[in-house]
Amino acid sequence: MEINSIHDLILWAQKYHQQLERYYATAASKADEKLIHELLDYFKSHQQRLADTYERVLDSEDKTVLNSWCRDYSSAQPQFIEDMNLDGLSMQQIVDKVVDAHQYLIDLYYELASKANTFGDLDLFNSLLELEENDLMQEKIGAQSFSELL
Repeated sequence: MEINSIHDLILWAQKYHQQLERYYATAASKADEKLIHELLDYFKSHQQRLADTYERVLDSEDKTVLNSWCRDYSSAQPQFIEDMNLDGLSMQQIVDKVVDAHQYLIDLYYELASKANTFGDLDLFNSLLELEENDLMQEKIGAQSFSELL
């Protein structure tokens, strides 16, 4: 997916979270351990909520900001995760992959915010950065609660 505008970026981020949701759902359905299954369901629900949040951003954000060009802000086009195979991984390995997936977006939004040309763009990128950082923190806390059940 080529990203030229901030609108394109938001759509891409929504699809990114939907893709993660599918990966977690597939892995949960294959998980032998109940706790791993529940952890993956927990992560899946977070991705679903984030995808819904990005939909609301598209509906509520200033159209001038959404139509702004953003391809000059980033050194590379954002990429989807090709394959996230979680089969047979330990709880900690799964958490590490989840953290990496979020960190990719956090790094992207940080880069975009640092190069924003308008206050509207900067505010949106900072909001998205905060959204991802807060969700990652919640997921880490949730994962810690699951690991304490071991």
